[in-house]
Amino acid sequence: MKNKNIPYFKTSAKVDRNLRNSLKTGWMSTGPIVKKFEEELSEYIGVKNVVALNSCTAGLHLSLAAQNIKRGDYVIVPNVTFVATAEVVEYFDAKVILCDIDPKTLCIDTIQLELIAKKLNGKLKFVIPVHFAGYGADMKKIFSLAKKYNFKIIEDAAHSLETISNNGKVGQGDHCTAFSFYANKNITTGGEGGAIATNNDRLAEKIRKLSLHGMSKDAWSRFSSKGKWFYEVDSLGYKYNLTDIAAGIGLQQLVDIESNHLKRKKIHYLYNDIFDSMPGISRYFYDNKYKHAYHLYIINIKKSHWRISRNQLIEKLKEKNIGTSVHYIPLHMMPYYKNKYGYAEKDFKNSCTYFESCISLPMYPELKKADILYIKEIFLSLYKDYKNDTHD
Repeated sequence: MKNKNIPYFKTSAKVDRNLRNSLKTGWMSTGPIVKKFEEELSEYIGVKNVVALNSCTAGLHLSLAAQNIKRGDYVIVPNVTFVATAEVVEYFDAKVILCDIDPKTLCIDTIQLELIAKKLNGKLKFVIPVHFAGYGADMKKIFSLAKKYNFKIIEDAAHSLETISNNGKVGQGDHCTAFSFYANKNITTGGEGGAIATNNDRLAEKIRKLSLHGMSKDAWSRFSSKGKWFYEVDSLGYKYNLTDIAAGIGLQQLVDIESNHLKRKKIHYLYNDIFDSMPGISRYFYDNKYKHAYHLYIINIKKSHWRISRNQLIEKLKEKNIGTSVHYIPLHMMPYYKNKYGYAEKDFKNSCTYFESCISLPMYPELKKADILYIKEIFLSLYKDYKNDTHD
């Protein structure tokens, strides 16, 4: 078997005329190409307003700031997510309340969410559900709970630009939904980038203003031929705007979003066929009624079947030039949250069980069938070498 080199991720960003125009005209910061990118994103999502930003983290942060989060407010986030989902709450000295995950979907467990909301007795201000790996959280239930317990929703859709949940297309709503265009996401704006989507005009305008220092006019309005030099700052803002250079890359990526989604879907099902018949490995079964973004492909090793640990298996795969990752270390295990909130290592049973055995495999449109078959052969070979013979 000839060795291959399969990185965990490979981007397909292209240089197109939007980027060349930016370089030619000299307009590289937030300008007409950002505006065009926002318009095309709005059309794709089916939402009135999109505000392009320099990260999904910025989007989550501004969504809280624009809705007047205060010191001491309670905010629920899932325990298995990238740290940004929780850290933006900490910026305001508000209180992060971690909620365990549903072991079937890896999204927030709505049963536990309701138990926490009930216990907080009206003190809960926000919930930030994450559409994990590209599969939609149970938004019907979450919206029902929001009405019952009077909290606001901010959706973390960093993995899920294409996703449709049981409540409809992710990003369509009067609340805020944050998207990521980081280097390894389903579309990228050149390595960093994000956006907020909402049908709420007032909220969108406030987020837009806060994204550029709280100024009354953005740079394009001031420095274009039709703009005026005068501006005012009436809010304490931030520096979170996206550049035209980045938006040009994003526009090119949007052209291919559905064709690349189809490629990801085919890869997902090729993996399914492989791991359904592979000993020592389990996978996830998603409801096909809803559109999955196929951002991540995650497997779990059956620990009792192996003589090596999950971490050792990752190292063995690395030796065979197969890149992998782990999404994510549960937040309650992170020293900051563990020390601040007094969590024990084995708190959050579902999160711990998942984390101890999960591996994220390569998942990107350029992945070839031959690459996937190589991954299959390596797994079979490793299982043969490290099978736990005492397992029944």
